[in-house]
Amino acid sequence: MAGDRMVSVDSSSKEMLPHPKITKRDGILMGGAGDCFMLTLLLAGLQIPEMKSQTLYKYMLFEFKKAFQNLLTSQGYNDSVSFDIPSEDGDGGLAALIGVEGTLFHLDIKSLSTKDSPNCKGIIEVSEVSTPYAIGCGGVAAKAWLVGTKSEKGYNTVSDLIKSVQVACSINSGCELINNKPDIIQED
Repeated sequence: MAGDRMVSVDSSSKEMLPHPKITKRDGILMGGAGDCFMLTLLLAGLQIPEMKSQTLYKYMLFEFKKAFQNLLTSQGYNDSVSFDIPSEDGDGGLAALIGVEGTLFHLDIKSLSTKDSPNCKGIIEVSEVSTPYAIGCGGVAAKAWLVGTKSEKGYNTVSDLIKSVQVACSINSGCELINNKPDIIQED
C-alpha cells in the first residue's frame, strides 16, 4: 500500500500531514483519503476488533465496520446507522483501503448532504475490491499507471507502487509527496 500525505481539513482546504496516512496495526493495512479527522480516527483511534466471524468478508461487514461506527459515534457523529457528516455539496467523508490477509476492502463513508438536501445523513459502505485499486484525487491516475505497466511478474512491486503515486502526484494538484517519495507499507 502506498500514499501521499494530503488530506481535507474542511470541505474547502487541503493540508499535508506530518505523518503517513497509511499504517499497519495488528496485521491490518489501512490507508485513506478525505477528511483528516475521520482518517486520524481510523488510523490511530480504532480498536481493531477480534475476528469472530467465520469469513473475512463477514468480519469486515459486521465486526470491523461496527467498531468504526462505534468510534465515530463516540466522537460526536450521531446515529449508529446514518451519520451526520459535515459537508458542502457532498464533499465530506472518507475513502479508506483496508488490507487483511491478502484481501483488499474499500471502506467508504459518504456524506449524502448537498445544498439542495442539507438534512441527508451519511452512510458507511464496505466492499471487497480487486487489485490494483486506488482511491483519492490521484487514484485514477495511479491505477491507470499500474494497469498500463503490468508486467509478467504482475502488479504491485514496491517500485511499481512508488512510481504510480509519483505519476498521480505529478498530474494532480491535490496530491503531494515529501522529497518525491510516497509512504509505503507491506503485509508480513
